[in-house]
Amino acid sequence: MAGGTYPLAWTRSYGDGKVFVLLLGHDGRSFETPEFQKIVLNGVDWATA
Repeated sequence: MAGGTYPLAWTRSYGDGKVFVLLLGHDGRSFETPEFQKIVLNGVDWATA
């Protein structure tokens, strides 16, 4: 991966449920980016489907 800081997320089915993990490690400015917000929304979407 090219230099830089990137959010890391993963998903997994667990029994009858689903797990979405988002490893933050970013400053508050990261939370305001559309890319970060899209990762959060996609993860929540997947976990609640």
